Amino acid sequence: APSNMNHRNRAVAAIFFGAALVVRLYLPNPSALTLDEATSVLIAKEPLAALVRALARDGNPPAYYLLLLYWLRLFGDAEFSVRAVSILFGAALPPLLYAVGRRCFGSATGAIAAAFACVAPLHVFYSQQVRMYAMLPVMSLAWFWTLVRVVDQRSILAHILFPLSTVGILYAHNYGLFLVAAAPVAWWVLTADLGGGAKPVPH
Repeated sequence: APSNMNHRNRAVAAIFFGAALVVRLYLPNPSALTLDEATSVLIAKEPLAALVRALARDGNPPAYYLLLLYWLRLFGDAEFSVRAVSILFGAALPPLLYAVGRRCFGSATGAIAAAFACVAPLHVFYSQQVRMYAMLPVMSLAWFWTLVRVVDQRSILAHILFPLSTVGILYAHNYGLFLVAAAPVAWWVLTADLGGGAKPVPH
């Protein structure tokens, strides 16, 4: 498959985004805010300096809370509003899966992965939680995508974005440490040919 995203592929990605958004909007989480979700809102409503101090006690990285802080200032703290951040991150995963899956394994694989992500019950559930769980898969996929582009050596921009996306993962969730630690293994898988010689990244 060609590496570029033409108009047709962009349209398919947009359809996956729309479908995922509809699912997450029309299958609402039946429960009220949990204690963890309420804690997210309370931390995000703190002034910036107090927010940083609160995170020192909470133990989570700041990226989600900072985003939620400015989101609340723009859109208020109604329940739908505070859930909307995660809903948008959740809806962003299927088109990204389509783009990355298509780039690495072909259009059919990308489309199947995206279709599953649109309706996967566990992902839909966490896409509606006022927590950073929906942010992590999106940041992780962006990190992997920039790694692929760096290995492919076709994008100078990827060499700039890869360290930025690495920082983004670490600031999104503590589990990002596992991905960063796995980077050497991912690099070896993408570049090594067990039979000898270099192996190009799939297109």
